[in-house]
Amino acid sequence: MKKKGVQYSLIISLFLVALITTFVVVNLIRIPEPEGVYAMKDLSPASLSSDNGYYMVMAFSYPPEVDITASDVSAEIRKISDPGLLSLNAKEIRKKAKQHDDLHSKLVIRKKEAIFQKFSEHFDKIASYRDILSGFSNANPVLMQRYSLLLQAGKIEDFSLPSVSYPLPDYTAIMTAANFYTASQILIALGGRWEEGVTGILKQIAFYRTLSANSRQPANKILSLETLKNSFRALAFIMNHENCPRNVFALILTGLTPLRDPEIGLRNMIVFNFLMTVQGMDEIIRSTGPPFQEIGVIQAGFFPSTTDWLNFLAKFRIFLDRNRTTQYFLSETNKILQFEKTPPFLWKQDLTDLTPPEPTKRLFWWFSNPIGKALIAVGYDNYQKQIFEKHQTKALFDLVRICAEFHLKCTEARSPTDLYKGLEHFSAIDPFSGNPYLYDEKKQILYSVGENRIDDGGNGTPDNRGMPPDLIISCRFFKRLK
Repeated sequence: MKKKGVQYSLIISLFLVALITTFVVVNLIRIPEPEGVYAMKDLSPASLSSDNGYYMVMAFSYPPEVDITASDVSAEIRKISDPGLLSLNAKEIRKKAKQHDDLHSKLVIRKKEAIFQKFSEHFDKIASYRDILSGFSNANPVLMQRYSLLLQAGKIEDFSLPSVSYPLPDYTAIMTAANFYTASQILIALGGRWEEGVTGILKQIAFYRTLSANSRQPANKILSLETLKNSFRALAFIMNHENCPRNVFALILTGLTPLRDPEIGLRNMIVFNFLMTVQGMDEIIRSTGPPFQEIGVIQAGFFPSTTDWLNFLAKFRIFLDRNRTTQYFLSETNKILQFEKTPPFLWKQDLTDLTPPEPTKRLFWWFSNPIGKALIAVGYDNYQKQIFEKHQTKALFDLVRICAEFHLKCTEARSPTDLYKGLEHFSAIDPFSGNPYLYDEKKQILYSVGENRIDDGGNGTPDNRGMPPDLIISCRFFKRLK
């Protein structure tokens, strides 16, 4: 009996030795670096010269006493933005960025108002917010002074580095200022200074078109598209007032020059995210610290999926196959880029079906390249929402221009439907349908069929997936005289 126990122990020991040996050998096998890997040269170039307004974006939430246009401020930010820093490990980059982190978010926003969270849903109540907006302005003078400086920047180029350790601007403060600014310009217009209010909104649109076109950091693109959509809706809201003068419609048509693809396109940010993922792997390889406290959290299930075990394996470089992991992210990035450049009406499959299965959900996922697969699980992003927002922004831009031309040309002599059919801008193509945009004379709305690519008759109520069926703006008919 004792002899059998020894035999079983020996068999088990040999099996474990064979398993561990196989585990190590499998992870020693390497593949060549994949072809077509993106590099920094594939991003839009960004200047570190002192006239770049992006320094003000980075310093936006510095303490009130700091002059965010000062040369010493931009000089310090330049130190953490030199591409040469990418050769340092994460700890050293964080050390370089500490001064920014210490100053970041020191601008306290007072009297935060709930109306700014989803501001475009409250345009119809704007007149009742006059006192609230006045109080907000008085409580946050530095916030609005800085925002005014931002909008005056002639040059704005995002010079963010693709590193998980690179610091971010305070987007909450900038978005709050943008919503307040939009509300203020609407009130100026409705107060009778129509051209001044509309010119202010067009100035904001011009700024975010430039920031969006030159964005690297995904958050900059998201901020830009969201503000652009709010600004377009604000213009539509102003135009749909009976007293709005004709010269305002002409001003909007002149100010809304045709969109360029980089202004709404996501290619730059998708490539940036790929570079950030690869840079994250390089930082792990160079670093001696545990990677899964910063990169992300892996759901604990059975033993090999715990972060403690993964951090232990990360000490042994053989368990992170850089090239295999790069190949995975490269393949997924190229799939997303194909979707990104193709209008939704040409998609042969649903974007929501593109998400690949998480590699850490498979039973023996950890047997080969476990650290790489764990990074895939926490680092993959298929940009579904952002891709839809790109086309939403284009649709709203088109709808506002159609509405402006309609108001400019509408007369007592022609019916709205007949007038729409003859508009130059009404021939624009809805990216969600491949057809011209739709007009409902009874509801007095213009609309795109929206994300579900189905004409729901101008119904803007979200479906059971939370996806709005149609993208709508009001376009009221007034019997204006020539």
